[in-house]
Amino acid sequence: MKATGDVELADESKYRSPIGSLLFLAKQIRPDILFGVIILSRFMAEPTKAHMNAAKRTLGYRRGSSNLKVFYCKQNNLILLGERDADWSGERNDCKSTIGFY
Repeated sequence: MKATGDVELADESKYRSPIGSLLFLAKQIRPDILFGVIILSRFMAEPTKAHMNAAKRTLGYRRGSSNLKVFYCKQNNLILLGERDADWSGERNDCKSTIGFY
C-alpha cells in the first residue's frame, strides 16, 4: 500500500525495531506468524500508523500464545513432507508474488 497524502506515516526507526524482532522470532521459533511478518516487512520504507498497529497486534499475539509449540520427535521411520504454494501477483497492494511453504 503506497502512502498517500491523507494517510498518516509512522516513524520508520520505531517501526523497524518490532519488525526485526518479529522476523527473528518467525524464522527461529514461531513459523505461525511468518506470513504476516513478511507482509508487514514490505512497508519498511513508508510505514503508516495502521502498519505500526498491525505490528503491535502481532507482538501481542506472540505474547498471548507463548504456550503453543511445535514438537519434532525422533523416529526411525520419520518422513518429512512439505508443500509450497505460490500466488503470482495476487497481492493487490503492490502486485508482488507471495510464496509460502511448510
